Amino acid sequence: MAVPVNVFDDLHQQGADAWLDSTRQTPPAADTSADAGLTFEQVVARHISLLDSYPPLRDFYLAQPAAIDQFGLPLAVKDYGSLVAVRLQRATLQLWKQDTPWAAAGSVVVGNGGDIGKEAGLWPVAAIAPQTASVSAQQHAVERAVDAAAQHAGVDLSAVQAVWR
Repeated sequence: MAVPVNVFDDLHQQGADAWLDSTRQTPPAADTSADAGLTFEQVVARHISLLDSYPPLRDFYLAQPAAIDQFGLPLAVKDYGSLVAVRLQRATLQLWKQDTPWAAAGSVVVGNGGDIGKEAGLWPVAAIAPQTASVSAQQHAVERAVDAAAQHAGVDLSAVQAVWR
């Protein structure tokens, strides 16, 4: 099961806001102290209101069925000239104001927070490098699955297991 990570909150805590602003056109994190004492619904409304000046961004965000789970809450918005960027907790949104090879003017593009976190060095390289499972780990996984299925079906596999293992 995947667990959402507030990548941009973590990057802020590691002091990466200036790098994000200059390299990735991601606005620095805004002060969220005004959230204190508010209900969750009030916090959500306050953060979504950051998008009110840019209806295409607000409409895109609100059209996502699980926007808060997928992207997190909006944290900051900044106009970079050729685009308007939204910093969310887990992603970025970019509203392009002019045509580019990767986006037409008026389109909204989602920036992958996980990829930006990797680029920023948020996680050790060893933690994000792909690895293949060892044969023994794969075999143990198959054995556990067969054991569970047999137990569920009420089948005694002890004779087969003695030969197999």
